[in-house]
Amino acid sequence: MPQRVLRAKNTEQRKNPYAPVIDQAILLLFASVMAWYYNGGSALRLICLAVLAALAADLLSALLLKAIYKAKNPPVDLPGSLFSGAITALLLPADFSLVPVLLIVFLSVIAVRVLYPVITRKPTLIRSDGLSAALVALSVLTLIFPRQIFAFPIPDALSGAVSPETGLSALKILSAGDSSAALRLGTVNLLIGNVAGPMGSTCLLLMLTAFLYRLIRRPSSCVYPAAFLMIVLLSSLLLPRGSFSAAESLLLELSGGTALFLSIFVFCDTRYLPDRLFFQALFGVAAGIVTMLSRRIPLLEDGACLIALGVNIVSEILARSSCMKKPKKGAPGRRRWQTAQSDEAYLDQLANEKKGQPE
Repeated sequence: MPQRVLRAKNTEQRKNPYAPVIDQAILLLFASVMAWYYNGGSALRLICLAVLAALAADLLSALLLKAIYKAKNPPVDLPGSLFSGAITALLLPADFSLVPVLLIVFLSVIAVRVLYPVITRKPTLIRSDGLSAALVALSVLTLIFPRQIFAFPIPDALSGAVSPETGLSALKILSAGDSSAALRLGTVNLLIGNVAGPMGSTCLLLMLTAFLYRLIRRPSSCVYPAAFLMIVLLSSLLLPRGSFSAAESLLLELSGGTALFLSIFVFCDTRYLPDRLFFQALFGVAAGIVTMLSRRIPLLEDGACLIALGVNIVSEILARSSCMKKPKKGAPGRRRWQTAQSDEAYLDQLANEKKGQPE
């Protein structure tokens, strides 16, 4: 569940607390454009309605939290809701049924925003709820609709580019060991995203560009995805599946599923991970190992969303343990919840502490 962690190490974030939100919005916009380009109006409709469902749930949650905590202003989290709806939709087939998606997105936002803090009596950090709500929604959809969530349409609705393999994702080709299907699919189609799969994660060039963008903007936030990519690289090169070569296996592993997308769009937000970079790298290695093992089990084509939710929960548990409550000397440490303190006020307080000034 959401973790109450706020980093202020980065100078740009200190000057502009909304910089991470802007980065996330830019990258999700490009992913949405690619989804629309390859899947047409059905993809755009699913993304827009999922975002609206998340926004409606957030407004209702804000009113409920205002009534429960007797707050003066409702704690609205519009960016988080926007991201939760967009991420959930982008990791689904473009023709997935609208009703279950909208209902589960709506309920997931309310569960994370209202039920969790009320039950645990630990209010969550502003702008950290939306991504956790997306993980909950995707996990529930995967468990309830395992067949529909891995039945992908042909990506040719708008672009006119006919996919060589009808409805076969890269992971499906990889698990079936069909090297002839991979040969017909071609490297170029995998790179540009002209392949069946979760509509926002099939374009490998876009995913790698987004990772590079994150790396340039905030290198410290890329420890987890870098560790995860290292495991995927080693697994593909040393233990390729079926009759595929190491290069083919690596290309298919990166192009087919949701794991790379989640690493870039969810776990580049360091509020979901421990403060220490060592533990972030350890989490990335563990998630990579579990993800690659799960893809070799013929139960689910890709259970990365379930694994990501598990990583989030484990991180939350460790955040409360004694080993995580003693940061290194000079580190900002973990933020303790204060009911009347905003993110900006916390940043100002942290800056004053570093200057040796009183709060």
